[in-house]
Amino acid sequence: MKYQGIHLTTREWEVTELWAARFTEKEIANQLHISRHTVHAHVKHVYEKLAVHDRWTLAKVVADSGRFRASKSLRSLVPYCR
Repeated sequence: MKYQGIHLTTREWEVTELWAARFTEKEIANQLHISRHTVHAHVKHVYEKLAVHDRWTLAKVVADSGRFRASKSLRSLVPYCR
């Protein structure tokens, strides 16, 4: 795997999976009970750690890691998401 050896915290993985599944910062903040600013900071750190610059590439990295859960499943966990 191209990004093997990249270590994210548990919270960074949680944010990353939701971000890659196209959740907004507000939706992620509500789901994880953190502020939008904290979500933004986590996304920024993950982009830096994985050397990616967009959500599409991040989603590919997450999918390649084997940790990605289908966005449909994630969306079903959060009833107030669009």
